Amino acid sequence: MNPLLNSKLSQILAACYDRELAIYGSGEKALEFYGELKKYGKDIAFFLDDAPVSDTLEGKPLRNVADLLLDRSGIFIAVVKPEKAGSLELRNFFVSLGMLPRVDFDEVFSANSAGEAPFPYVLDANLGHNMLGDLPGFMVFGDMKAARPYRVFILGGSTADSNCYSKQGIVSWPEFLYEKLSSINKNTVLYCGAVIGYTANQEFLKLARDIVPMSPNLVISYSGHNDLRTYPRPLADYYGPTRAGRPFLTDKTEMFYRRSIEMAKSRIVPGFENIVTYGLTNDQSPASFWLSNQRMMYSLAREFKFNFLGVLQPNAYVTENLHGVDSFEALRARYYPQAAMYHIMPPEHVRQNMREARELIKPHPFLSEYTGIFDGDPNDVYLDLVHVSTKGNRIIADRIFQDLLERGLAARGDE
Repeated sequence: MNPLLNSKLSQILAACYDRELAIYGSGEKALEFYGELKKYGKDIAFFLDDAPVSDTLEGKPLRNVADLLLDRSGIFIAVVKPEKAGSLELRNFFVSLGMLPRVDFDEVFSANSAGEAPFPYVLDANLGHNMLGDLPGFMVFGDMKAARPYRVFILGGSTADSNCYSKQGIVSWPEFLYEKLSSINKNTVLYCGAVIGYTANQEFLKLARDIVPMSPNLVISYSGHNDLRTYPRPLADYYGPTRAGRPFLTDKTEMFYRRSIEMAKSRIVPGFENIVTYGLTNDQSPASFWLSNQRMMYSLAREFKFNFLGVLQPNAYVTENLHGVDSFEALRARYYPQAAMYHIMPPEHVRQNMREARELIKPHPFLSEYTGIFDGDPNDVYLDLVHVSTKGNRIIADRIFQDLLERGLAARGDE
């Protein structure tokens, strides 16, 4: 299965858990996606398309998308039309009907989903989702069987995910960093455990579960954008009413928990009430919660005797010469998911979160702030609001390598 379909499947299943679902599209990819939905026990109400050539498809009604103008009845729309990937016109059509992106509709194919990733993304019972890499959860650069390996682990979201970048033919910064570290220590083995969509709480859980037992020498967390690009309340509660205030709960882990609730309700477990708890709520600001996770990762590093560097990453929201409306809007329009959420995720709200994070990290020497790394000439660096080109990734790797050298965290020779 196309890994893009695989990664979107769980998001859409979570979004329409208790709602009817329709697929906008009637081509090969739409049918492929329908087949995957059925494997998970999710059926659809009907198909939609611009100019249907028949009344049914796969035994389901095939309706004209214009019918939504008359009645959409609270249904969730999965858009599976690769030829319209990244279309702002398409997004605006659904928004004009009062539909919210990722609440009432979502696009399976987006503007930056051109190729196939080497490894598929899969569900993970603890982390929500993960990647099947050279080692489960990791793309590995170097010889894992080296006699005295110097183990470097990378954590983060898609901006550090070598698997994600590779499907677009872009060299990721962990690959450049591996080359640099190998030039001073031939025993370097770099494990890229960054996964598209991860926030710092998922990084912390992955560090505790998977990385600490592997005796790391150095762990680098490159994050912040996914944590700080949040919806201002009360929209945050509306977009994720179950997850609001419960930041360790992701849309994908929620799928497992909801199924646990169903199981609990369908049978009596001796000694247990038919209730599933999500734990206490957390009212920290996005910046404070990101920092808390960085501090918890650093605490593990101190206790288990490995080096740790946390990086607050750059994005177009805070790059100085993209604050103008025209340039920011032009860049935003390239990337459909952020574009679709823009009308409820104002840039100033994200910038405020970033400003708070920059202030909060100042007392913590194990954290570095790279938010200004692309100030001055970002136009050939950013691919969207946060992902960068090969050139941009080389700049990031150069900065991290220099940071490691200055901090004495990059082992030389056979150290």
